[in-house]
Parts: sequence; structure tokens; C-alpha cells
Amino acid sequence: DAIKTGLRVNRRHRLNRCTLKPISPIKHYWILESKYKENVSFSELVSGHRPNHYCIRDHTLGLLIDEFYHRDELLIPRVLGMSSQSQFQIKCIWDIRLTTAKVGMQLVIAAVPSKKHRSTAADRKAKMSVDFLNNDSVSVTTGMFQVRPATEHRRFTVDLNWDPRMQKPSSDNLRILLPIPKQCGQDMPWFNGSCYAVSAVRQSMADATDSVGGDAQLASFSSMAEISEFIAANTARLNEFPYRRPLSLRQPVRLGMFLNASAATVLTVVRSDSGCVLKSEKLANISATGREKGPCLSLRVTESDRAVVEFGDCSSPMLSLLSFPDTARSVPSSAAHCSGSELATLLDRLQSRFADAESSP
Repeated sequence: DAIKTGLRVNRRHRLNRCTLKPISPIKHYWILESKYKENVSFSELVSGHRPNHYCIRDHTLGLLIDEFYHRDELLIPRVLGMSSQSQFQIKCIWDIRLTTAKVGMQLVIAAVPSKKHRSTAADRKAKMSVDFLNNDSVSVTTGMFQVRPATEHRRFTVDLNWDPRMQKPSSDNLRILLPIPKQCGQDMPWFNGSCYAVSAVRQSMADATDSVGGDAQLASFSSMAEISEFIAANTARLNEFPYRRPLSLRQPVRLGMFLNASAATVLTVVRSDSGCVLKSEKLANISATGREKGPCLSLRVTESDRAVVEFGDCSSPMLSLLSFPDTARSVPSSAAHCSGSELATLLDRLQSRFADAESSP
């Protein structure tokens, strides 16, 4: 009976158990799947890394995010226990409130692809949007990764609308996280004052640039020594408290660094008064292979934990290594981002230099 009306879950920090409390069928805070709903076992659900919050048709779901037990939540744009094909227009709203009072706390909002409900027809999918009280709004797109100061975004809503007769459910869930300073998250290592994450989807450099926002950016490093230190810190997560899984870097991940073939220098992208430009960096001992393939830099780690840095085609879909400061910046950084189209124009020029170099005798 409790499952039919909805359940409220109080998760204990670092403990693999939940305390269940039945609540009003109107004020749904957490809705849990079980074998009663869509043949998913109860144990499979509650043993996950973060609580799930499903869509309740024509209801606003209140959700409190705090610095302790409920700092990593997942919004799922599906209606449990109903055949959505038989529904007309469906509208859902999640009302998010942050209870943190710590200055500098970061807020991560990221799209996470659903393994069960994937759709390739982007123009026929339902869309979610994140609406802040300052009239700022962000559309939830595949690969989206936004990082904003938590104290400046204490309350916001997530809106979802779709017509099942004409549209498919969104294939992206929405993750909301308050990273722990100097620890970050279960799947986000901390290194030299920043949190790191691998993107959820493979994208071109231009698309990856458009997906990140706020304090988030494609990661960059100042030297091969710093890259080696980062890899060592990532690997050490297995053996250091609180004993978390390292990022998987066996496959290449894209970085926010580029090669100027004509000058044999490494570049990073910045926004100046004149627009988006590539800035030459004096980087120590950055050595890479595959320079004839393209100007975009990627990183992978061998079985022996050795860093391999390679340059390749910027349009090739690839996972990205993302980073953001574990403490919010005093000056908003959203204006410093270059758009994917601006970056694509700059990279086309770099790419043409590779083509000229290959065609010359």
C-alpha cells in the first residue's frame, strides 16, 4: 500500500540502507520503483548511488537538497506505473530548494543519458528546462554540464512538457549535485583545487564547448608533470578515504587544448574584448603524438598508468574531461565562455593548416 501512495526515503550517509516513511499521495518527494511498477526490483533501486525522483503528472514535486544526505539527486522524466502512450499532454514540475548556507558551495546540474529510454530523434523528444528565479533559463540538452554558485541559485524549478501521441520521453535524466570541497563527488576526483568529471556522451569539440556552462570547462594542464600528478591522484582514490572509484581514462578523453602546427605551440581558448581567440601558452614538456591528424588534444592512460597525449580531428565524437573549481568564483565566469560556433571557426583555420602541411611536399 505504501508503494501505491508513494514513499519518502531518508538515506543514511555512507550506509547501504534506507528508512522508508509513507507520505501523502499528493506531496510526493521520492517515488520508488518496485516489482509492482515496471518489474524493477526494490533492492536494485535503493542500492543505486543517488535517489530517483520521477515525474508525477500535473503535480509539483518539492525537493530539498542539503549538504549531507541529499546532496546528489536524479530527476527522471518518466511517469511511473502508467502507459504514457495513452496519455494526452503531460506536465511535470520539480521545485528545487538548496538548504546550504556555505559561501562558495558549487551547484552541478548535468544531463545523464537514460540507458533504458534512448531516442535518436532529438526533434521529436520532450524537452526539460531549468528555470532560475533571476529569470535565467537553461534548456536540458544531451551532454549538458552546468556549474553555478549554490548560494546564488538557492531555488529553481525543472519543467517538463510533452505530448506522448507526438513526442517520445526525454532520453536524458537530470542530475543535481552539491560537490564536497576537496572531495567533490563519488565519481568526481579532486585535484589542485578543482573537481574533474568525464562527460556523459561523445561529442565533437564544438558540441562539447556548447554543452558546458558556468564554472565548468574542458580541462587543461600546464605540463606533462601536472598530467602525471593528476593521474596519480585519480588512481589513489581506490586506496584513500573515502575509497571511491577513479575516473576511467583508458579510452581517450578530449581536453581544452589545441596545437598550432605552424609555430609548434599549444593553445587554449579565451574570450577577449575582440571576441573568442586562441591564446598561446608556455607549457612545459607537453609532448604529443598524431600531430598530422588534427589540432585537438586528447588524453588516455595505459594499463601501466602512463599518460599518452595525442592530437586528432576536432570533429570526431569523443568523451571530454571536464573540470571546475571546487569553490565558486567571486566573479561569474559564464561570460568567459566561447560558443561552439566561435570555436569551430577558429579550429577550422587550424585544421586547414594541417591539410596544407600534408599536401605540401
